[in-house]
Amino acid sequence: MAHPTETFRARYRANVAPHYNPWLHAGFVFGYGIAGILLAWSSTHRITPLQWLTVPATLVFFNLCIYLVHRHLGHHKHALARLFYARHTGDHHSFFTPGHMTYDSPRDWRVILFPAWLIVSHGSVEISSTDSMSSGLIAPCGASSSSDSIALTRSSVSPSTIISSSSIPIV
Repeated sequence: MAHPTETFRARYRANVAPHYNPWLHAGFVFGYGIAGILLAWSSTHRITPLQWLTVPATLVFFNLCIYLVHRHLGHHKHALARLFYARHTGDHHSFFTPGHMTYDSPRDWRVILFPAWLIVSHGSVEISSTDSMSSGLIAPCGASSSSDSIALTRSSVSPSTIISSSSIPIV
């Protein structure tokens, strides 16, 4: 008699679309990640040592957030996270069980990698969260004093002629 995990794996693999390309999937995940890193890096200028210290704190904070989302939404049913719960607990944890932690072929990456639509939607939320910087709610990177935090102080444009600070293009 087959182990329940092997039975689940066989059924899961049979339901993966024949046109699924694991190399394209992994390439998209990798490429989107590299593009995000390059986009973030391109917006850094004159970083102070104090600002560099925020990098480890930010990594710890976001890892904690990912852990909490995984623990609470991935392992407990919530109305807003039904799809995540079903995919994570139902598929991922049924595919990978103690004693069955390896994948057999690249097509098994389907159960490991996040779907492209989820990565894009999460990325768009991240990009929109940077709007607080463009609207002047957060001082741009490299701003060391209040006179540096808004480009208007060095601009020939009068502050009274600007309707909204979000109309200032970020260069």
